[in-house]
Amino acid sequence: MAALAATAVLITLVALLVPTYGRVRSSLTRERGDRLVGMARFIATELPPALPVTGDSGAASARLRVQELLRRARTAGGGSELRSIDVVAREAGGRYRYLVRADGDPSGWSSYAPPAELRSLTAGGKSGSVASIDAE
Repeated sequence: MAALAATAVLITLVALLVPTYGRVRSSLTRERGDRLVGMARFIATELPPALPVTGDSGAASARLRVQELLRRARTAGGGSELRSIDVVAREAGGRYRYLVRADGDPSGWSSYAPPAELRSLTAGGKSGSVASIDAE
């Protein structure tokens, strides 16, 4: 009889906890995405209107100022959610190239290819977040 009662309690717990876990995880993921989009919007408003291309006069100092901005934004955002913050520029033809990375120099990085889901969001000039992006 005790085994039957224990089994009933266990089944009830599983039936209640599994769906709740899924809803909470989904909600937290969406919240995190919204927070990262907010950080990206803030950073975009603080960037200079035009970033010089590598090799231009003033490119190094401008890149250092932007790197400091990215570091501050990452620290203000808790830092734990982000591996890196990159600034990319859209070129003709829809390709992207790296301009600045918060923790290093982008020389040697030729282009950035966003995941298809993110590419479709940004194609119209909109901002957004996707469920998961694996960083390499």
